[in-house]
Amino acid sequence: MSAEENVAIARRFIAEQDRRKGPLPPELCAPDYTTRILSLPPMDLAGHEGMAKVFWAAFPDLTQTIEDVFANEEKAAVRFTMTGTHQGDLMGLAPTGKQIKIAGTMTFHIVGGRVKESSCMIDEMALMQQIGAIPSS
Repeated sequence: MSAEENVAIARRFIAEQDRRKGPLPPELCAPDYTTRILSLPPMDLAGHEGMAKVFWAAFPDLTQTIEDVFANEEKAAVRFTMTGTHQGDLMGLAPTGKQIKIAGTMTFHIVGGRVKESSCMIDEMALMQQIGAIPSS
């Protein structure tokens, strides 16, 4: 795939995840898709979707705005900002109604037009501070 095609795949992956509120577009994921999200162990497609559903349930108005995207013939990297309102349970943390705006990155290993592997990191500390789970100073 060309770098331009991989940029388009990365953009579509994130846009579709926002549109679907977590579930991933199956046509963009390889059958043996794996991901690493935060510090969790590697997950398959079902694991990624389960984790994403938890996050979108906690932040139902969540959107990811792409700030930068870079790619070559095999990989793409996206820097994004997540915004949303804490309206649902987040792993035992009751909804606070607080707004979040946090930075994140996602990398993609793309083979034959499908994402084989991804890795996602977000600013967990900022997230916890913004919803009041930990002090900000």
